[in-house]
Amino acid sequence: MFNSKILYVILGFVLSLAVLTASLVFGAEVLPGSEDDPLVSKSYVDELIEDLRKAFGLEIDELRESLGEPGEGGQEQPVQSPSASSFMVVEVPGGTSVIGFEGTEIIVRSGYAFAIDNGEDGVSDLTAGVDLKGGDPAPKNHLLLVPRSDGRGISCQGLCYVMIKGEYSFE
Repeated sequence: MFNSKILYVILGFVLSLAVLTASLVFGAEVLPGSEDDPLVSKSYVDELIEDLRKAFGLEIDELRESLGEPGEGGQEQPVQSPSASSFMVVEVPGGTSVIGFEGTEIIVRSGYAFAIDNGEDGVSDLTAGVDLKGGDPAPKNHLLLVPRSDGRGISCQGLCYVMIKGEYSFE
């Protein structure tokens, strides 16, 4: 009985030593900075980010060229803000209409603007909680929402400055 206890202790010690040796041998194969290393250097991350910026920068430039200027050639072309999550300040000349596409948000900052409806439904004034029908004044500093791409928006009487998030076109 005494010999079997010693045998189990020695066997446990030998197995522990074998596991420790194997972990040291196989763990040493991962070289710092290699593809197998889970940690990366700052220079690698900076290089990767720069490559992504170049790739996306070229795509943005190509998209800008393909869109051209709004209203060019007599066609109505959509204009989109550079970031869908931020507002863009737009100067709208008098007599010009801003037609929003689905989900476009508009805030009139200065000037006089009036709602354009689709004949049935108007532009949602989220600040006041009302539906602005065609010809209703668009209040300054109210968040207006164009729910669908069906010709709704605002018409400016005189120079207006508006903040727009999303796609829109001028008429």
